[in-house]
Amino acid sequence: MANIVEQIKEELSNFDESIYITEPEGSESLRYIGEDTNGYPFNQKARIQQIDRYYNSEFESGKYDGEGQRKTFLNIVKFAADVAAKQTDLDVKDFTFIPDSDKVVDKVELCKKVFTNWTRENEYGHLLNELNKDFSKYGSCVSKRVGDKVERVPLRNLKNTQDAISLKDAIVSGGYVIQEHELTPHQMRQFSDWTIPNLTEGKKYKVYERHGLVDPEGYDVLDGDDYVYAVTFILGDSDEAISEDGKILFMEQMEIEDFPYDEAHWSKQDGRWLGIGEVENQIENQIARNLSTNLRRRSMLWGSKKIFQSADTDNIGKNLITEVADGEVLEVGVNGAIQPVNMSTQHGADYSQDDAVWQENSRQKSFIFEVNTGESLPSGTPFRLGVILSTASETHFNLKREYFGFFVKRMFYNQLIPIFKDKVRTKEQRVALARDANGIQRVKDAIVTKEANRRLMDKILDENLTRNLQTLSFNFEEEAEKVKAELDKQPYFFLTGKPGVFDDIKFDMTLTITGEEIDINRQIETLSTLVQVLPPEDPRRSDIIARIVQLTGMDSTPFIEKNGTITGSNQNLNANQALTGTTESATGTVV
Repeated sequence: MANIVEQIKEELSNFDESIYITEPEGSESLRYIGEDTNGYPFNQKARIQQIDRYYNSEFESGKYDGEGQRKTFLNIVKFAADVAAKQTDLDVKDFTFIPDSDKVVDKVELCKKVFTNWTRENEYGHLLNELNKDFSKYGSCVSKRVGDKVERVPLRNLKNTQDAISLKDAIVSGGYVIQEHELTPHQMRQFSDWTIPNLTEGKKYKVYERHGLVDPEGYDVLDGDDYVYAVTFILGDSDEAISEDGKILFMEQMEIEDFPYDEAHWSKQDGRWLGIGEVENQIENQIARNLSTNLRRRSMLWGSKKIFQSADTDNIGKNLITEVADGEVLEVGVNGAIQPVNMSTQHGADYSQDDAVWQENSRQKSFIFEVNTGESLPSGTPFRLGVILSTASETHFNLKREYFGFFVKRMFYNQLIPIFKDKVRTKEQRVALARDANGIQRVKDAIVTKEANRRLMDKILDENLTRNLQTLSFNFEEEAEKVKAELDKQPYFFLTGKPGVFDDIKFDMTLTITGEEIDINRQIETLSTLVQVLPPEDPRRSDIIARIVQLTGMDSTPFIEKNGTITGSNQNLNANQALTGTTESATGTVV
């Protein structure tokens, strides 16, 4: 039986070593790989450190060269990564909730508003920005569900099987995923089920969270005859001696379906888990630009020096600046005239040409043209060429944005929605809506109808008590107009939904983020054609128009009648009943 503590030590040691990446068998590129190496080395830890250094304009060999001169770092990788992040940016506002039927339109609309408020309170927009930055910078981003939150996992704290296809594949194939934490004893005690040895208070200790297969023999918390998936928290080495048994803080057997991590990759290379981001994509260009920049700088330093020569220096100082006074007459012998030495650089054009070559190569590799950065196109650039560059760049970044969108959608369904449902399942949902907010006209109409009905009921009860039912007079339309006028005077009002209203929301709607799930434009185009073909009196036109509006994520209220029913709908859905099918599920209150 392999001791889990010794096993994790071996895995951490293996992570520090390089792996060798080879081409698939039969590839013609194999002839370029030496027989001694059978590939080229790659180390995930070293590559992430290199990316961080380059992104922050730090040389791997230090700031000074062998002669003690300060080196200059002309950073081009940060620009490429930041532009890529801007082009692929996603936010919660990009989540489009499309109801799968007319019966759940209001339920989905309420879910959208509650979810938007919930994500804003928990700063999930900031989380998406951080993940997107990792996505373009490192080439990989990782999210993790931790209790009732979803967090970004810093890649420098992640240690995994370097040649795994994915993190989950690393687990099922016998590899490992280890996340490094730094915790104080006080932070460790927040986990009531941890076994914590005596530690120095206030000091930070490394804690390794390992996910992987474990031999259950010898561990009471594990059950099975074969290796099982378990998460283990192990206390790392510190200055104090800790017994071998005391290093295991916590261990729990898990199902592979409960694996808490998810990931996305900018570009993948077979043979390694870490993706290839824009910083790594520009490494060779960065080295070349730094080399050219520092050679030009040295040429400028030499060119700025004033050096003179003379055949007779008996009566001339060695340094004209420090040894010659203002107005002094120099004595120079026969044929000993003082002449300047030409120190000007002769390679300015070569430097400029080299820079232009590498700059163009950078643009081509990253699809970063003037149309992306907001710069003006070079003078004389044909308009057609500008359009071609814009289309090529847009296509490239749309593909990357789609990759990130798939990841965000998985995170939404697998991580965010379970947390969201747990938070709102047992509570009555109450959302404050601005009077003039977009997409609430249907709700306002429902509130008007409900309030008018309530006033009618009060009138009936009042007449019943006075036994004057014969004199009952109530103009419903007139009372509805009064309620509407009162509602329009208020800055906001509330919409409430019963507990459990979102239990089946995953099956009631389609979530689209970048439009990759359904071709929205094509559907809208097709439905628009049907609207033009159908005669104006055909009731199906209203259904189609409402669906077109819903596909854009907007409210279809302009096509809803005042009584809260969808014009032309076969269901005649009432807005008051839309949340759970009962008139008590949604109520409006004038505030």
